[in-house]
This record gives sequence, C-alpha cells and structure tokens, in this order.
Amino acid sequence: MKNILCILLSFLYLNSYSQLKDSFADGNLSSNPQWNGNIDAWFINTGQQLQTKSNSATAQVYLSTESNSSLNTKWKFSVKLSFNPSSSNQARVYLMADQADLNKPLNGYFVQIGENGSTDSYDLFKQTGSSISKIIDGPSKTRKDLNLLEAEIEVTRTEAGLFELKTRMPEQQDFVSEGTATDLTHIISTHFGVEAKYTATRSNQFYFDDFEISELVKPKPIYPGKPGDIIFTELFPDPSPQIDLPTAEFVEIYNTSDSLIELKNWTYSDATTTFTFKSGVIQPKTYLILCPIADTADYAAWGSTKGLSPWPSLNNSGDALGLKNAEGTVIDQISYTDDWYRNTEKKAGGFTLERNESMAFCTAAQQWKASSAKQGGTPGMPNSISSEGNNGVKLSVITAQISDSVTITTKLSAFVDSISLKNATIKFEPSMPIKSIELTGPYFDQLIINFSQPLLQGENYRLSISNLSDCYGNQLEPSTLNLLRPSTIAPGDILINEILFNPKPGGVDFVEVINHSDKVLDLKELKIGTLTSKDSIIYYTISDTTSLFHPKEIRALTADVDILKQQYLCKNEKALIQLKTMPAYNNDKGAVILKSENRIIDRFDYNEKMHFALINNPEGVSLERINLEFPTNQTGNFHSTASTSGFATPGYENSQTVSTDNNADEVTLSSNVISPDNDGVEDVLAINYHFNQVGLMANISIFNRNGKLVKKLRNNELLGTDGSIIWDGLDQQSQPVLIGPHLIVIETFSTSGKINVYKKSVVVAQKFN
Repeated sequence: MKNILCILLSFLYLNSYSQLKDSFADGNLSSNPQWNGNIDAWFINTGQQLQTKSNSATAQVYLSTESNSSLNTKWKFSVKLSFNPSSSNQARVYLMADQADLNKPLNGYFVQIGENGSTDSYDLFKQTGSSISKIIDGPSKTRKDLNLLEAEIEVTRTEAGLFELKTRMPEQQDFVSEGTATDLTHIISTHFGVEAKYTATRSNQFYFDDFEISELVKPKPIYPGKPGDIIFTELFPDPSPQIDLPTAEFVEIYNTSDSLIELKNWTYSDATTTFTFKSGVIQPKTYLILCPIADTADYAAWGSTKGLSPWPSLNNSGDALGLKNAEGTVIDQISYTDDWYRNTEKKAGGFTLERNESMAFCTAAQQWKASSAKQGGTPGMPNSISSEGNNGVKLSVITAQISDSVTITTKLSAFVDSISLKNATIKFEPSMPIKSIELTGPYFDQLIINFSQPLLQGENYRLSISNLSDCYGNQLEPSTLNLLRPSTIAPGDILINEILFNPKPGGVDFVEVINHSDKVLDLKELKIGTLTSKDSIIYYTISDTTSLFHPKEIRALTADVDILKQQYLCKNEKALIQLKTMPAYNNDKGAVILKSENRIIDRFDYNEKMHFALINNPEGVSLERINLEFPTNQTGNFHSTASTSGFATPGYENSQTVSTDNNADEVTLSSNVISPDNDGVEDVLAINYHFNQVGLMANISIFNRNGKLVKKLRNNELLGTDGSIIWDGLDQQSQPVLIGPHLIVIETFSTSGKINVYKKSVVVAQKFN
C-alpha cells in the first residue's frame, strides 16, 4: 500500500489541478466522478440533484471526490435548504481537503451555508486540523421565505492565494461579491466534497447541484522550454541536523514562464549521476520538488513532488547541477559551494540554500544564501529570502580606503551588477592615471581602483562614483569621497603615552599612544611588541585595515575594550582599540616597543619601581608620561596616575603632565562664596590647582571662624599636576557647617620633604526668605 501511495504522490505534479464537473444527470455516484463517504445517506432525486436521505436520527454525513485543485482555480455549485437553517442544521462545501473523510481533522477550506435566524451570511473558513477560523465574513442577507434558502455560489483563488467569494440569489441576475482574503496556509488538496449536519426532521432537505471546478486562468499550450524558463530555486544538500524538514535531500525547480512545459526526455544531473524524465509537465509559475523516490511521500506534503531514481546526490561542500531539455539545451545550471550559506551555523546542516529570484542582475553567488525560514527551508513555496528584497538598502559607497600607494578599495552597501561597471563614471581629483577598475567577487561588493603611479603622501584627493547599479537594477546614489594617503611613520612620530601592565583582578593591560607629529599617519603600518622570556621581541598588528591617526590624537590599545570601560572612566570611547592579539606585559618589568617598516618608532622600558613611593599596592595603577618632549626612557618621565583620575586615563589626556613653561604654582577657588542649599547656585566649591611638579601629596583642611577644624577634606592625597577638588559645604559628620567665613588650608609636600602651604578664605552663605 505504501508503494502505491508513493507512486500516486509522485505523479500529482503532472496535473496541478483536476477539472471536475457533475450535474448528476447520469444518475449515479459511482463514476464520472466517483463519490465516496456516507453513500447510503445520499441519493440523486428525480430533478437530477444530489439530496440527503431521510434519517430518523441526528447525523453529520458527507460525500467527497478526488480533486487536487488549489491555486488558479474556480469552484461553482448551487445549494438549497428547504427549512430555516440553524447551528444544528447547516451545510458545508469543502473546496479543498487533504483527506477523503470530511468528518475528521483535516487541512483545507470550506464554505458554510446556514446559521441561526432569518438572515444568512455566506462565509469562507480555513480548517487546520481541528482548528477552524473564518477568513471571509460575508454580509448578512434576509430571506423572503423563512423556510427556504437557495443560492448559487462561486469561489475563486489566484496563484497568489487571493480568495473571492461570490453569490447569486434566485432574484438576482449577476453574482455579488461577499468578500476577499489572501491565504496561502494550505496549497495541497486531494479531495472536494459536501457535508450536511442535521436533526432528524431536516435530514432529507439538503440539495446540491452543478458542481464545477475549473482553471481560473488558462495557461498557454505545452511547449518544450528554452533557457531560463525553468530555474533551480532551492537546494537541500545537508538535511542533518533536522530542523523541521524531512531528513532527505531535495532540489526545487520553478517554471518562470506563462506556459505548461513538457518534461519528457529532460535530464537533471550532477557531476556523476543523470536522471531522465520519462513523462510529465510543469505548470506555469509553479514549483516542483525533486527528491529521491523513497522520500516522495515526505515531500508531497510540502508541494508538487517528483521522486527520482537514480537520484543525483548533493555534496555538502558543493556540486555542479544541470537541467537540460529534450534537445539537450541547457535550461539552467549552477555550481554551488557551501560558502553560499553566508552563515556558519546554518552551513553545518538542517537549512536549505535558497535563490533570491528578484535579484535578476546578480551572479549565482550573489543570488543564493541560507534560508531564513524557521523550519529550515521552503520546499514547494516562495523562498523566504525572496521576500527580503534588498531590505530597502540603497546602493551607496560605505567606505573608501587607500590600500597601498597605487590602490583604492571601496566597500559598497549592496551587491553590484558587474555588467553596469561598463557604464560607470569614476572621477579622481587631482587627476591620476587609472590603470584598472574592477569589481571583486564572489559578491561584487568591492570596487578596486589601481593607478599607474603612486599617490602622493599627505595629498587630499576626491573620488566620485556614479552610474553603477545593484542586482535589483537600482542606481548608485552619486557619491563623492575625500581620501588622503597617510605619511610614513618616522621614529618619534608616535609615542608611548601611558601603560597599565599590572591590571586589577579580572582586568586587562593597555598601552596608550599619541601622534606627536604634524602628519596624518596610519595605524595599519604600526606594530606593537614586547620582550619574550628569552629577550627576543614579538610584534602584533594593531589594525588590518587603514586607521587614520591625526596629529595630537590619542589611542588606547587593549585586549578587551568592554573590560577596560567597566574598570575605568573612558572619556573618549572612540579612542579605544581592541587588538586581535595584545602583547602580554609582565607585572614587574618589561618593555613596550613600537615598530613600523622594520624601524623602532618608540620604546619604553618600564619597572614597577617607577610608581609613586607612597603607593602601597600598584595593582590597577597605570604609569603616565610626564612630558612628550623628554626622551621616553628619561628617569622620572613616567609617573603613577593620580588617584583623583581613577588611577588610569585610557584614551584621553594624562593626569600627570608637566609643560616646559615657567608658570608658577597656583591654587584658586571657583568662588569666594558657597551656599550649600541645593538651589543650583554655588552649592559646591571647587578648589582648583596647577603645579609644575609631579608626585605631590596634599592635606586639605577647613576651619571655621573660631579656628575649629570642621572638615578634613583630603588626607595624604596624591595629586596630579592639574585638577580640582570639590567641597559640598558639609562637615566631618556630613552636616551643614555654620554660615560665616571659613579658612581652607592646602598643604602640599613631596618625597624630598619640601612643604608648601596655601590658605584661601571662603564665606558660607545661606538664603533668607
């Protein structure tokens, strides 16, 4: 029985619809067509109508006949109920059902006739298993005769799944639309039928007649097909692990033409195996699933299916597939690879490769990618990626970079039609002789421009591109970009500005560099290194692509930007660069080396003893450069970052810097009044300082008018060379101090024993109502 079913399903695709017409003039239910079901509950009356027989019990009886009409179909029939229908006495006409027994759970659509009351609506329902939902809700109609319902009904469904329900009452000349709805939930049908639900008193009062199923639009006559009429649209090389599709390979083809195409003597093949079709046609604008003959029944539930033997097996990593007509003409061919998935997870199996049929101007590699359907693929139906279109992405130039002295690489936002390059307009100013222009595959989303002579360092150029189009035929938005070829990095151009070599627990090292030149440089040309245990140097790349580094800019290099941001204030997150591989720096001593083109650009030999002497534990404290003009390894040119700056300043100016000018030390107040009443006016006081010496410690005390200490604001605080300390007007117990004059005493001292005392007065004020 299973083999018979497989053979039947194999040939369902030969007729994507089956015409049906029965006016019951032949007086039988056994042929032309054959009806099955509750045969004993029905008969053909003298008026040549299908009628229910009298029954002494409440019942629900049906008849069904084979029909696989689904899309591009028109259904017509007439119905008469000689009573006032209700929820206990009503009729259904199943346009589509995926099984013969209409009283069991099934998948399909039906028109329901009859409801409580003297008004009726004619409605279309969708049934999925035992779940039923209304998709067309027709308007209510009042019957002239309460005990008689008569109507002719017509339902159409397009290839796109658009249903329209129409009715014509006896008193009407034309059909009237009851409503429309688009639904493609069910596209497989095996039966058409009627169902009557009645009580005993109404059992023989159901009448049906003039059943007719036909094509909505007649296709053109069968013809042999030409290249492009049938195309490969979906491949399933690797069914394991299973997502929701059968665990068997399949290939989907699609008839793009408006005609029936004869498949007899066509061949489908891969590199080693060929299958020859012995018969068959494929309907216009429809899909056909090809699979091993043993798996036909599994895929028939998804759509029109043809089982093949021998089956040209699909290789997971790639294969060459071809489809030829009876004359041997190649109709479509592809050579796929698993790179077409463009998704590592889906490449591992369970997902199909789908073709985006709307990408008319694209290469094969551009058109195909992994299915985005939840079930892993879309056999027998429109591909999931075709609905994506180009996602509204306009073709534009994303980036343009000078790759080397004679090459510019541009990255485009979408796949480009390679043929459109012939008509493209590319201008370069100042003018440079262009050697070649090419799109690089496999996706043609990069444009490479090669020049006959080197671009000048430090020169600003303008690149204009227009008249390119993408795979959908959309034109490139005219783009003009400014480009600059970076200068060569010389020793001293880039300096080491800060290093954290002994991070906090769970933290990461970082090295900060600064462009100390007046040139625009490229971090792609710079490498960062460290000493190994054998005193050899190992270097790592900072950037694989052009990364312009402008004068005075700062960059912090680290292994993990997110961890660095969690542990320190990062005022300029754009200055943080995460390296693929960050050198490992020892916690006690080591060396940071910068190199470009085999030249040492800068080197810092660090030691934990360089930290400020009064810091007990240097873990998590960085060393900052004091002066950019001093040699990197000059004694005292690196110092511990100030505690007021969080002990590290990655990506922004150092807390410990000393200029070479002779500005005097200075301590100033932001105001000579503080009014800590939270009214937004002088609520806090800033004690601003500037020193020409690093490593100063400070004690800051605040006394009231009686000379009593009210607040120890800072005690042995390590200061930077510039900064501010805030007083909120509260005393040691976090209570507001009394109004009146106060004295602020700032005492600074260094490890050499030198002490300086600064005294500043401030008035604590209070607002009176």
